Amino acid sequence: MNLGNILTLIFGLATTVLGILLKGEYDKRMALQQQVSEHKRSAYAAFNETINSFLVGAKDTNQTKNAEQTVKQLIELRKEIWQYGSDDVIKAFAAWSQCNFAAKGDDNLSKATIILMADLIVKMRIDLGISRPNSITPLDILHIFLNDIELKYDGLTANAKKFRDSLHQAKHVHL
Repeated sequence: MNLGNILTLIFGLATTVLGILLKGEYDKRMALQQQVSEHKRSAYAAFNETINSFLVGAKDTNQTKNAEQTVKQLIELRKEIWQYGSDDVIKAFAAWSQCNFAAKGDDNLSKATIILMADLIVKMRIDLGISRPNSITPLDILHIFLNDIELKYDGLTANAKKFRDSLHQAKHVHL
C-alpha cells in the first residue's frame, strides 16, 4: 500500500466517522425540537380551550365563578407559554395579560384586550406553522368571535396598539 492509498483510507474513515457524529447530533436536536413542538401545541390548545370555555361561560348567570376559573387556568398556562412559546408569542401573551390587568375600570382598555387576544392567536398560529406572517390578521380571528367587529375594529385596534406601544417604549436596563 502506498502513501496515497493510506491517506485516502484515512480521509474516508474520518469522513465516515464525522458523518456519523453529525447525524447523531442532528437526530438529538430534531428529537428535542419535536418535544418542544409537542409542548407548544399542548399549551396553545389549552389556551384555546380556556378562552372557548370562558366565552361559553360568559352566558352563565355565575360569571364571577367563570372568570375566577379562567384566571386560574391562565395562571397555570402562562408557565407553558413562556417556556415553549416563540419570542413573538411570549411578547403578545405578555401584552394581552398586562392589558387585562390594566383594564380594570378602564372601558377602552377592557375592549382593547380582545384585539390583543386575537393578535396572540395569530402569533400562535404562525409559531405552529399553520399560518404564514401576514396571511391572517387579528380581524380575521375576531370575525369568528364577534359579528359586529367591523364597526369597532379600528378604534379598538388603536387603543390596543397604544397600550402595547407604551409597554415597549418603557426604558429598562437589560442584563
